Amino acid sequence: MQANQNHFIEISIVVPVYNSEIILPELILQIFNTFKEKDFHYEIILVNDCSTDKSWNRIQEFSQKHSNIKGIKNERNIGQAYTSLKGIAQSKGDFIVTIDDDLEYHPSDILLLYHHIKENHFDLVFGIAKEKYRKQGKSQKLAEFRNKLLNKIWNKPITDSFKIFRRNMVFNNDVFLPETHFEGFVKKNIRKINIGYLEVNFSPRFAGKSNYTFLKKWRLFVQMSRGFFNI
Repeated sequence: MQANQNHFIEISIVVPVYNSEIILPELILQIFNTFKEKDFHYEIILVNDCSTDKSWNRIQEFSQKHSNIKGIKNERNIGQAYTSLKGIAQSKGDFIVTIDDDLEYHPSDILLLYHHIKENHFDLVFGIAKEKYRKQGKSQKLAEFRNKLLNKIWNKPITDSFKIFRRNMVFNNDVFLPETHFEGFVKKNIRKINIGYLEVNFSPRFAGKSNYTFLKKWRLFVQMSRGFFNI
């Protein structure tokens, strides 16, 4: 898969979007405020995964108004993991960040991840929120047990959706390397990747409710499993 050449963009921020028309303006505002007084060239890539609300309209408005915002529209719903991957493949930055569209993770923490990966010479850093499940109103112990079980089944390291990594980890010049979802790529190349972790902030969803129904969770489990076992 080919991607455009890097035009000296320091950070690409990839956001998978699904039914977040209400949240998107605040998300963009917080990202802008994070870099407002920083001497960074950055881009925001918003990937719409066939939202049923007006998310795509909002994305088009933002991309027309701001030259550093790019909108991508999926032709069919492919889920968060592969939607993120699609945005990563189109990124230009030396460092690439993925963050969810619900503002549970704080855009201001992007700079914490950025400084952590640079100062410690990591290839990849995951943002870990210790209070995540409690603040989502879930059982912390049950969620942690489930995650440990899945990591064992999939034989993978601890991962999360909020992360930063170096461009050269997923690109060879302009050739995009991952052939499955990001976590599957990490598992396949674990011996070559220097991974770090950093505690980050977490808040309840900014607006609305989670889009993950039981059916979607099952679909995600199957999708992820296929990626892990077919690498």
